[in-house]
Amino acid sequence: MLKKWRPVGLSLLVHVLLLGFLIFFGNRAAKSLSTEPDRRGSIVLAVAPDDQPDRYLNEQDSLADEPTELSDAPPPMVAMDAAPPQLNVKEIKNPVTELAGPPPIETPNLDATSMTRSDATTEQNHSFELSPEDLKLIEAEQRLLRSRIPKGEPASVSLFGSGQMEGRSFVFLIDRSKSMGSSGLGVLGAARKELAKAIADLKPYHSFQIVGYHDRIVTLSTRQMLDATDANKKMVPGFIERLAAFGSTDHLRGLSAALAFEPDVLVLMTDGGYPELNDGQIKMLSRLSRRNTTIHCIQFGSGPLQIRTNFMTKLAKSNQGNFRYVDTNQWSKP
Repeated sequence: MLKKWRPVGLSLLVHVLLLGFLIFFGNRAAKSLSTEPDRRGSIVLAVAPDDQPDRYLNEQDSLADEPTELSDAPPPMVAMDAAPPQLNVKEIKNPVTELAGPPPIETPNLDATSMTRSDATTEQNHSFELSPEDLKLIEAEQRLLRSRIPKGEPASVSLFGSGQMEGRSFVFLIDRSKSMGSSGLGVLGAARKELAKAIADLKPYHSFQIVGYHDRIVTLSTRQMLDATDANKKMVPGFIERLAAFGSTDHLRGLSAALAFEPDVLVLMTDGGYPELNDGQIKMLSRLSRRNTTIHCIQFGSGPLQIRTNFMTKLAKSNQGNFRYVDTNQWSKP
C-alpha cells in the first residue's frame, strides 16, 4: 500500500514546486512592469474637411495642448520706488492767491457831466490833404467817366439794304484794297453815298468813325470817336473819295484797329479777299470786343454767293451781328 502512494506523492510535490516558481517569477515580472509610468489616453472628436488629410496625435502632441497648471506659490516681489517725501501742509499758506498774474484792472471814473461838456470840435492837423496835382487827376478822371455815360436814345442805321443796326457809337470799317476800287467791284464809289446817308440821322450826342484799311490803317480826321455834328458829317464824302484802292488785304489789322475805339456797333465792308481769318483769330477778336461790340459783316461779290459759310458769317454770329451779301452786278441794272 505504501509503495502504491509514493509515485503519487512525488508527482504532487513536483507540481507544487512548479507552481511556486511560477508565482515567484510572476510577481517579479509584475513589479518590473509597475515601474513604468502610467500613460493617459484621450479621445478627440473633430470634423475635418474632405480636402485635408487625417492627422493622428501622439502623447507628446496631446500634452502640448494641455493648459499649464497654476502654481500656488506667491508672486515674486517687485521692488518699489522710495516713498515720496511728505509735504508740510503748514508751510503752504494760500497757493491760489499767491500765484503771479496781471495787475487788476481799475475801472475808470466816468463822469457824464464832464463828457457832455468836452469840446468835440477840436481841430487837428491832417497830413493827407490832396495836392493840386491830385486834384487835377481827379477832375480828369471825372470828365472821362462823364463822357462814357450814355447820352440820349440810341440810333438805328442801315447800309446797302442791311437790317437796322442800333447803338450810340458806330465804326464803319471799309476794305480799300485794289479789288474794292473802280477797277474791281466799284464798292468805294457806292460806299461814299451809303455812308453819308447812314450818318445823316445821327444826333450830336452820338459818335462815329470811319476806318479804311488794306495793309495800313487810315481814319477820318483823328484817331478817336467823333461827335455826329454837322461839321464832322460833311467830312465823310471827301474822305471816301480820297481813299485810293490798292495793296493787299489785312482783315485782322483792320478789325483790331476798329475794335480799339470800343464802339457799340462795328460794320465791316469787304469782298472777303485772301487771306481769310481762321477760327483762332475770330475768337481773339471776340475777346477784344469784350462782348460789348456788335459786329455786322457786309460782303460784296460779282454774281450769287458761292460759299454760304465763311469767316464773315462766323465773325458776325459770334458777336451778335448780322451777315449780308451784296451782288454788285445788280447795281448796273435799272
